[in-house]
Amino acid sequence: MDEVKLVSSVLISDITPTNIVLYLEKLKELNNLLIIQYKAELIQYRDIQMKDYIQERCDDLMNNKKKMINSFMNREIKSIVIDRVIVTENNDDVLITDPQSIKKRS
Repeated sequence: MDEVKLVSSVLISDITPTNIVLYLEKLKELNNLLIIQYKAELIQYRDIQMKDYIQERCDDLMNNKKKMINSFMNREIKSIVIDRVIVTENNDDVLITDPQSIKKRS
């Protein structure tokens, strides 16, 4: 969409009771033009978003069938987070909470 450049040389002191109606009409026209441009850009943005989502779905259909099936079935993605481990050292149970140590032992 083309850019709308607004150049205004109207000062508050230029507006008089006799020409205020003219300025209000010009402001309404400008407002309508801006609304039209906004709506056009919003439609364009939504079209781009929709095409991107469709392309992502097509890519997943071809390359990531598991993700597509989970999406169709509305499955929750469940994962287990191991943030602590109990190990036995010298006949004593030890609780490990350090992430690096947990990675080494799991």
